[in-house]
Amino acid sequence: MNQPVISVIVPIYNTEQYLRQCIDSILGQTYQNIEVILVDDGSTDGCPIICDEYRESDGRVHVYHRENGGQAKARNFGLSVSGGDLISFVDSDDWLDKDIFRTMIDALERSGSDIACCGTTLAYLNGNFVSFPAPGRLFQPEEALRDLLTADTLRCEVCNKIFERNLFNRVRFPEGRIYEDQAVVFQLIGSAKSIIYTGKDGYFYRRRPDSSMANCNPVDGLRLFHRNLKRINKYLSVNYPDLLVEIPGYRAQNHLWYMTMCVQGGASLRSREYRTIKRFFMKDFEILFARSSVKQRIKLLILAANLYGTYWRLSGKKIRVSGLQELSK
Repeated sequence: MNQPVISVIVPIYNTEQYLRQCIDSILGQTYQNIEVILVDDGSTDGCPIICDEYRESDGRVHVYHRENGGQAKARNFGLSVSGGDLISFVDSDDWLDKDIFRTMIDALERSGSDIACCGTTLAYLNGNFVSFPAPGRLFQPEEALRDLLTADTLRCEVCNKIFERNLFNRVRFPEGRIYEDQAVVFQLIGSAKSIIYTGKDGYFYRRRPDSSMANCNPVDGLRLFHRNLKRINKYLSVNYPDLLVEIPGYRAQNHLWYMTMCVQGGASLRSREYRTIKRFFMKDFEILFARSSVKQRIKLLILAANLYGTYWRLSGKKIRVSGLQELSK
């Protein structure tokens, strides 16, 4: 049986410090039938030289130097030049467990699915790692979409997944903005035959303060989320109308994420940024409160009453309620 080729698309912009670890983790996979597409998105540091070094040393590596156009445009270009049977994405400051491609390929073959998904570990610069273990299972598309809306085991991102190539025949990333994963993952999963979750962590997502996600103004991020939410709502209305009941909860969880992002970023209580996000957070407060544990309700009340500064001084800890998965901790 021929082994399928995985096209691994890596958009790169000024991540010189982390790039070698990223590429080495891809080339060092126990599953070797891959092509690596390095899309240098106008980097101004040492990334272009590093990319060229890898192209010279390994025939599986293809390098494209382009003017800066953003991650979505770089990913779309990578799709246009890829030749593999399967598609995978890796961000240039992240890295992979050496066995994860083999694990996901085996899962695809056993299940007959056209998307395989692994667990994600958050890697913080202080050396801490946070993961969200969940058992492996097979999802039908509607079940997987419900998971994205309510539990986020599969995570609304492309980097912890392998996709059959044909799923991208009519799907591209919206260019010119960040958070583009959220705009396409629902479509990709909704059009799949089935989705297999391996139950094993394999993608290490580096959380760093100078990333594009971290540097996005929360109000701008919120505006992009609302735009994506309209697309998600439209897609579900046509294809999975029974899931529309989950939209309010999904919206509320994201409003909570932006609220804590704003607070932990030190925004002034009088700033337009804070007041804008607080308004959306309070609109969904009852939804969040109703679905939270007692411990989590206390944290929500602290956020609502603007008492988090006092909480930090007394406990020495910031309130960690930012993610769909973190909310349940």
